[in-house]
Amino acid sequence: MNPIFYPIIVVLVWGILAVLIKDSQEGATNGLGIAFLAGVIFVSIVLFFGIDWNSLPTFTLKTFCYLIFIGIARYIIGLGFYYKSIRIGDLSISVPLSASKPFFVSIILLFLKTELLSARLIISVIFATIGAFMLLLNIRGIAQPDKNRLYKSIILALCASLAWSISDILVKKIAYLQATLITFSSILAATVIYYAFIIVSGRLKDLINMPSVDKKRYLFAGVFSFGLVYILINASIIRVGVVRTNTILVLWPVISSLIGFRRYKENLSFTRIAGTFMLIACFIISIWS
Repeated sequence: MNPIFYPIIVVLVWGILAVLIKDSQEGATNGLGIAFLAGVIFVSIVLFFGIDWNSLPTFTLKTFCYLIFIGIARYIIGLGFYYKSIRIGDLSISVPLSASKPFFVSIILLFLKTELLSARLIISVIFATIGAFMLLLNIRGIAQPDKNRLYKSIILALCASLAWSISDILVKKIAYLQATLITFSSILAATVIYYAFIIVSGRLKDLINMPSVDKKRYLFAGVFSFGLVYILINASIIRVGVVRTNTILVLWPVISSLIGFRRYKENLSFTRIAGTFMLIACFIISIWS
């Protein structure tokens, strides 16, 4: 399969998963425990049957550090903040702010000078950035209690976007590893750190006592969002590039915004519509480039 289709598959999966987390009755802290286990098991199976055991690369201390940091930034910080954001805020605001990833990625790469940006990619990044931040204009006129909740949701979404951006760039630095191996090593590191935290803090009981329906939602999210999605994203970053992968992924917030409008009757104002078209333009230019 052409690697350009990898992030497109991710777009469709993430658009559906956002609804499952939004409907969840439990907080993201407890749900992550279920998702981590499901993700580790799924990626382990894929790794066992898909890796070439005769050509495993040599792991250096630097490689291990990169993998651990990717796991922390991508899963614990990124997905943790993201799940919290979409649960307390509007799906059609929180999720599209994740489209700020191309902006963060481009700024970081500009200083690191590790990936060249074509004129078309620069234009697509500009469209993605404008489209994402146009959604912030919807806060005006909202009642103060709801506005405070949305502010918190926005901050969480932007922090998640920044953490994801850093982790994606680190993946590019260890592109000599297979995508599945990167996914397995990083999610395993994040899982160990996460469970050490909840055991020490006494939250393991809360995870065990989660409602059955929420366990199933996070189990599904773990297999697809923690496992399958990041195998595809890592493969796309390695073969297509960090910036182009992230500019294609901006179509995912568009799908989530439409779901939020139809399912939760969230307001679809002019600025949201205009921001959505900006993100679609970014997606088209990225595919075209």
